[in-house]
Amino acid sequence: MENNRRVVKEIIVILLLILLLIFGALSQPGGQKIRKGDDKPTRDVASDDLPISNDASVVENAIEKSDSSPEENKAITEAFSHSGWLNNGAYEVFGVVENVGTITARQVTARVIFKSNDWKRLGEVQALVNNPTLVPGARSDFKVFYRGRDAADVKTYVLLFQIAR
Repeated sequence: MENNRRVVKEIIVILLLILLLIFGALSQPGGQKIRKGDDKPTRDVASDDLPISNDASVVENAIEKSDSSPEENKAITEAFSHSGWLNNGAYEVFGVVENVGTITARQVTARVIFKSNDWKRLGEVQALVNNPTLVPGARSDFKVFYRGRDAADVKTYVLLFQIAR
């Protein structure tokens, strides 16, 4: 029975990776329309002050803005899709990030803060996304692993994207 569960989990992971590869191929420049702006509001908040339920994950947008550039010229990255689960003793978070801004985002990093059911901070991991330079409209896969001894206690995570200035 345990062997069947492991096989099913592996099949699901493989299918998700195939989907990520398909989304990655579609996100190449010229392969999709480029959005010139984003109608969704963006806000900066500390991860410990987020008013959401314990079973939801949080995605915050990262903004790169130069003081000398107009307000509308900025790189804005947001999660196109993401998921996370415990796998072989490590908590995995993976997905696709998209630059919905109007300028190129450089050195895009996925930063994940892992939380317990009572929002206690268990750990934090960050890594460059697969393609860390994203032109407007481009997407990239990302994957991070939390291998802390309390990885089994992870109930939610906060996902942030950072852009080098």
